[in-house]
Amino acid sequence: MTSIPYIYKIKIGVAEVEQLQNDVKSKNIGFWLRYHRLSRNLSMQALIDELGLSYPSYIKNLEGSLAFPSRDVSMKLAEYFKLDTKYFYDPYFEDTDDYDKKLYNYRIINNLTIDEICEKICISSGTWYKWETKRSAISRRSYLKLKDLRIL
Repeated sequence: MTSIPYIYKIKIGVAEVEQLQNDVKSKNIGFWLRYHRLSRNLSMQALIDELGLSYPSYIKNLEGSLAFPSRDVSMKLAEYFKLDTKYFYDPYFEDTDDYDKKLYNYRIINNLTIDEICEKICISSGTWYKWETKRSAISRRSYLKLKDLRIL
């Protein structure tokens, strides 16, 4: 009798994986994490243990899109699931790896001063300077703004 619930649980897991494969709505980080975890029949706790993470709710929060992984965890996930990318389905990390050079090049190519680019995108010159010198990281919100403006 103890093996029946286990078999039943595996069948639910397979059905969930199939449903995820067919779901084309929102394929975000949480979606892909759940997809890869279930396709390997891993519990959230098993994945936490495999990655050496210390917070039990971390994977749940990532899958529920309540949080984003850190750069380090994103790299661990990509490596663990053997993806051909440096980061786990996260264009933010891919695009901001060398953001300082991209921002500088954009400004120079477009013949803009720091003040001119800041006026154009409505940020302080101090913020741009910190980004361009890599003294401050670009937030996800600012990243999306820069992406929409085709700066990154």
